[in-house]
Amino acid sequence: MILDVELNARLRDPTIAVRVAACIALARSGQPDAVDILIYALADWSSDVRRVACAGLGELGDRRAMEPLIKRTSDSLKQVRQAACSALGKSGDLRAVEPLIRRLDDTHVIVREAAKNALAGIMEWWQPDLGTLLCSRCLTKFEIRWTRTKAGERMAYLGCSYCSSASFGVDCSRLTAVLDSSWQSDCLLSDETLKVNWLLRQDWLGFDEVEILQAKREEVQKFLGRLKSDPDQLQKCKRIRCIVGPRLKMQDDLLRVVHSFFGRVEQTGFEDTV
Repeated sequence: MILDVELNARLRDPTIAVRVAACIALARSGQPDAVDILIYALADWSSDVRRVACAGLGELGDRRAMEPLIKRTSDSLKQVRQAACSALGKSGDLRAVEPLIRRLDDTHVIVREAAKNALAGIMEWWQPDLGTLLCSRCLTKFEIRWTRTKAGERMAYLGCSYCSSASFGVDCSRLTAVLDSSWQSDCLLSDETLKVNWLLRQDWLGFDEVEILQAKREEVQKFLGRLKSDPDQLQKCKRIRCIVGPRLKMQDDLLRVVHSFFGRVEQTGFEDTV
């Protein structure tokens, strides 16, 4: 902590070389507060300080630095834009893909090359897990996509197969449709499972598991009606699990219908597995 206080003070020194040295030392220190201090340094009036701060944040690899680094890809100085692109490439963060694509048409070759290398780095980072990458906005798998620069050069990147964006990418091995009227969120990633609030996304099927927790009778009936309209998903349901909440226990007729749709039905709050 003492080290951080001293280096933080040096970032306010009037001499550029002192501030640059402070950024380098912060990146090497690994101290918890180093990220916040280096983010502060991204606003320094000196391009040398901003450039070194970008490089330091790239080495630290903290997700808190993503948005500030993305902002620096539009810096007025090419050396800062170059350093920001390189730092984003080291992060492996999919939110960096679209800002990097924009820099493929930068007016300076050093920035264009940094953006190309960064995109290739992110591609290499995620390619082994391409099969589990999903767009949380479209609920569609990722794929290798292509963009073309103004100079006509093609460049590969990872993006949603539907909307082409990479910004909403999540790594998940299972999709769960959740019917829970008490849940206000659109979706939640937990232990590589993306849980999707079906009551807010009623046009979506394509799930690997279902949880019916707190839902009105008509909501469950509407969900089952959507399944009937999709023969492929209906057939898939015969092989997947459906978890129902204890409140559905009182609705025996509806519970029997749920059993007829799914290959395996379990009730929370009860020991028996149906």
